Amino acid sequence: MDENRTFESVYRQAKSEALVLRHRPPGLICAEGKDRLDLLNRMSTNELASLPDGKQRATVLTNPVGQTIDKLQVLAVPDKLILITNHGKDQAVLGWLNGYIFFQDDVRLSLFEAGWTHWGLYGPSAAAQAGDFLESHMLLADGELKTIEAGYAWSAEARLGPGVELLLDPDGTARAEDAWPDRHADSVDGHVFDVLRIERGVPAAGREILEDTIPLEADLWDAVSFTKGCYIGQEIIARLESRGRLAKRLSGVRLDSEAAPPLDLLQAGHRVGRLTSVGHSPELGWIGLALAKPSALEADSGQVQVDGSRASGQLVPLPFETIAA
Repeated sequence: MDENRTFESVYRQAKSEALVLRHRPPGLICAEGKDRLDLLNRMSTNELASLPDGKQRATVLTNPVGQTIDKLQVLAVPDKLILITNHGKDQAVLGWLNGYIFFQDDVRLSLFEAGWTHWGLYGPSAAAQAGDFLESHMLLADGELKTIEAGYAWSAEARLGPGVELLLDPDGTARAEDAWPDRHADSVDGHVFDVLRIERGVPAAGREILEDTIPLEADLWDAVSFTKGCYIGQEIIARLESRGRLAKRLSGVRLDSEAAPPLDLLQAGHRVGRLTSVGHSPELGWIGLALAKPSALEADSGQVQVDGSRASGQLVPLPFETIAA
């Protein structure tokens, strides 16, 4: 590990050049058969029935009351779909989907072999940093998926800014580990990524994306279609959207000191939300994300106390207004 790679230096490099991160091991499911898109379309929130090869799209599996089972990234490649689940969720997702395959459906689901890894490169020079995996001049349009020698590449979530994500096979993983050693979630790079996503209001699985959370509450609007056909949980989600009455929503929190989430947020002694993520931004100081009542942003100018902590703060809309790098 390069001792000169401090949090501050990596943060500044991420803003001006790029951050490289090996994400936690993803769950990977292969869906084959002519009805694979139909199954995913009727089981999840986004429109997938017409997803062509060479495209990727986020979607959410929800239960009958609209709560989140998992957020998926769906990669469409010839003759199959690759479903990327969050860490440790592959078996649960596989079981959920298998339970809804009808006898006439031509769909086969299986887990990937071990050794595949998920990498993210975020920042203005992300494509150049990808080196041998992605030619620097190769531009990835939003939603575009490229098959590369070592796996697959696609553009990062728009809210994270310019970036590229890679799903690499075992050989590609070995090359990436040589090129980018010690770039895992518990490294300085992982901590910088966490601050960057908080600044930009990007929810994370296990933090803001929870099993008792409806996708709209976690600001997953881009993974939900309001024009497609029925799916499990649609009635609840459509009703919330049409009435504009979410019980909670993803908000930013400007904090006066450090706090260790998850912790309740209080206004006048009453619980108004839950602090879910906290990080220290070199530009903004202590900031966090919260799932809070929409009315709490207006009440008392958004001022809140963090229960069980000395910290207090202010709820603010997302993304945070950051200082230019």
